[in-house]
Amino acid sequence: MRRLALVAGATALTLAACGGEAALEADRPAALNPPPAEVAQAPLEADVAGATVRAQARAWRDVQPYAGGGGLPRCANLCAVIDLVAVDGRDLRRLEVEELWAVRDDGAGEFERLVVREVSGGLEVTGRRGPRTEAGRRITLVVGLAGPGGTVAYARTA
Repeated sequence: MRRLALVAGATALTLAACGGEAALEADRPAALNPPPAEVAQAPLEADVAGATVRAQARAWRDVQPYAGGGGLPRCANLCAVIDLVAVDGRDLRRLEVEELWAVRDDGAGEFERLVVREVSGGLEVTGRRGPRTEAGRRITLVVGLAGPGGTVAYARTA
């Protein structure tokens, strides 16, 4: 009987951690909003700092609960890896990744954490804590890039 009570308690705690709206409120990514025009209309290639850049992506849902800010758990946030390559073979190390967006039919949300690293032939951007997303939802990822002049150009994934 005690074992049953422990299993029931653990199950209830897990469900509350992953689905409890009140528990997630303080550690939730920004709500979906209509995307800015330059994000919604981003081309497949961005011309920035003399380079033509194309973005290729892999995205998944992070369904592993973890203790976020304030010790509150989170579930089902979107994660993505974007490979940025110069179509014209130029060096991309001068570029800064300013933002990463997930655009859906019902709005868009930014990723809260970005890590950029140099890889052979370009840059790799890892975005974490994107908008909460249901399985099977179609998304387009849009990356904002800036060159030495600071002007931001956007490219979307195919």
